Amino acid sequence: MTTGKPHEMARQHYDVPDPEVPSQFVERHWLPLNTPVLDEQGQIQHIIHQVINVTEHVQAEKLLQASQVREQAARADAEQRQQQQLHNQTEKLQSAQRQVKQRDTLYQIFEQTPAAICINRGPEHRYTYINDAYQQLFPNRQLLGRPVAEALPESVSDGFVALLDHVYRSGETYFGYDRPLKIKQADGRVDQELYFTFTYQAYWEEGQVVGISTFAYDVTEQVLARRQYEARQQQLRDLFEQAPVAIAVFRGSEYVVEVANPLVAALWGRTPDQVLGKPLLEALPEVRDQGFRELLDEVVQTGKAFVAREVEATLQRQDRLEKVFLDFVYQPLRDEEGLITSVVAVAVEVSEQVNARREIEESQRQLTLANKQLTRANVDLDNFIYTASHDLKAPILNIEGLIEVLLDQLPPESLQLTGVERTIEHITGSVQRFKRTIEHLTEITKLQKENSPEASEVNLARVIAEVQLDLAPDIRAAQAEVTVEVAACPTVRFPEKNLRSVIYNLLSNAIKYRSPERAPLVRIHCHETAGYQVLTVADNGLGMDLSRRGKLFNMFTRLHDHVEGSGIGLYMVRKIVENAGGKIDVQSKMGEGSAFSVHFPPNS
Repeated sequence: MTTGKPHEMARQHYDVPDPEVPSQFVERHWLPLNTPVLDEQGQIQHIIHQVINVTEHVQAEKLLQASQVREQAARADAEQRQQQQLHNQTEKLQSAQRQVKQRDTLYQIFEQTPAAICINRGPEHRYTYINDAYQQLFPNRQLLGRPVAEALPESVSDGFVALLDHVYRSGETYFGYDRPLKIKQADGRVDQELYFTFTYQAYWEEGQVVGISTFAYDVTEQVLARRQYEARQQQLRDLFEQAPVAIAVFRGSEYVVEVANPLVAALWGRTPDQVLGKPLLEALPEVRDQGFRELLDEVVQTGKAFVAREVEATLQRQDRLEKVFLDFVYQPLRDEEGLITSVVAVAVEVSEQVNARREIEESQRQLTLANKQLTRANVDLDNFIYTASHDLKAPILNIEGLIEVLLDQLPPESLQLTGVERTIEHITGSVQRFKRTIEHLTEITKLQKENSPEASEVNLARVIAEVQLDLAPDIRAAQAEVTVEVAACPTVRFPEKNLRSVIYNLLSNAIKYRSPERAPLVRIHCHETAGYQVLTVADNGLGMDLSRRGKLFNMFTRLHDHVEGSGIGLYMVRKIVENAGGKIDVQSKMGEGSAFSVHFPPNS
């Protein structure tokens, strides 16, 4: 076991029960010989223990010694010498017979062993003995009495004869492991390749090597099975290498890293070479107190897989500790006997997803907080507008009443004074504009407070016609021509009151901001596109500078100041449309006109 070399022990003496008289013991002597059979790693796989019964030989030696003593004691007696010589000759003959018998016994043992055994004699390595197992390796071949090179010519090309020559010359034992021998087949069949693990051992006579004994095992099945296993292992390694997830296999009680694909190594902040063959806590010392060892112990003890979601871990990456989040599975692996020998880990880093979700949750929290603040601001604004409009309404009415009283009290001739009548007109106009502003503020407050009114199918042409009637005086005064083309949109699903307000503001603006250089032309048309119903009010009026588009729909914003207005109408139109899920845009060119398009929301 220590040297891996054959060892012939000294003769052993045993006293064994007499088979004829069990109460008595008889003397026996044995000659043990231990021959190792090694595996591919050089480890002892088997030991062939051969035992030869040399009792008769020992007894003969004892008798011979006794005879020699007697011969010396009675050397003078010639008759005694003759008798002793005869005795010695008899012993030699018996010893030779015993040796033949022992050889036959040894051959009988060889016949029963599964090893393929042969004995070759002389420098030609002529077969002098083969057991049945050896002959079965080469059926239909005559081996006995023939040299190896003649009986097995393929052994020459495969290097076996050269090995025999070396052992014969040197007397050194040779151990071969999984060596291939390509055996030629008859009838043109494909050569058969066998693999052998074997020993070539010289045997000696009178201090000279006279032959070689061979102990061989056919390991073809094991070699092919190992190759298939290695091929499967390579396929598994290739699969692990190409897998889109991190995979590792931990073996034994210390969870030695047996497999680590590139993704798991990158996850750990190492290379595969830095972790393979090391216990987990040695390869990743930073996880010692993070509970992973305890989880692996639980999987081994219970035999149940462990599934984890978004587990936080701290790993050493690029010379610094980094917090990561992992989804992973620990799956126990069992051997043929059902014992858990390893644990496979499959992991995915979800740090980006977890951090993104947390950012979204934080954004939602901030948005909720902002919405609450905005709601409070809207309430404060509504309260302010309501209070302002309510508190200002009485003073402005008082001013209006005082002006009327003043007009009644002033003598008519005083109104003819220069500037008095005009000043009073300015004051009256300012009061009226102030009243309209208060009314608009009230309308905005109502609009802010309104929940979305219930939508219904509204006849678009009818609503437009009703708005035209409301604006008929303005249309006649401006001598405007209004054309309506809404056959493509017979109905619009929208709150009717809000639809009327939208059309009213857009049509009244088209007339109000007309060009003094031409008669007003207003075209109202509707079409469907990309899931929207689009109502467009286009005019040939003054047009606008769209570089100020961002302010167009703001409250109290006006792009033309030469006509009366409050800058509330377009703000209200935008709020109404956007509150319903729609949108409004404008196309305009200075001096040529404008076109406002309202996109009514799909299924609104």
